[in-house]
Amino acid sequence: MESLWSRHNSAPFGGGGGGLRVYIAPGVMWGIGAIAWFVAAESLPISVTFPLISAGPNLVTMTWSLIYFREVRGRRDLGLLSLALTLLGVGLFCVWFSNL
Repeated sequence: MESLWSRHNSAPFGGGGGGLRVYIAPGVMWGIGAIAWFVAAESLPISVTFPLISAGPNLVTMTWSLIYFREVRGRRDLGLLSLALTLLGVGLFCVWFSNL
C-alpha cells in the first residue's frame, strides 16, 4: 500500500506527515470486511458465508497481479488464470445458490 501511495506522490512515504493515511486505509478496509463478515454470517449459514468471504481476497490478489503488477504474462499463464477465475466463479455461484 505504501508503494502505491508513494508512486502517486513525489515525496516518498506520502510526504511530510501524510504517510499515516497509507496505514489507516487498510485498517478501514479490514474493518469494513469484518462488518460484512458478521452481516453475512447472520443472514446465511456458515457453510455458505465462509467460502464467499474467503474467496474475496483471492480474487483481489489475482486482479492486482494481473492489472497493476503485471505478473501474469504469456498465453499459457493468462489461460491458467482465466481457468482459475472461471472455476472460482462457478464454485461461488454453486455455493451461493445451494442455499435456495
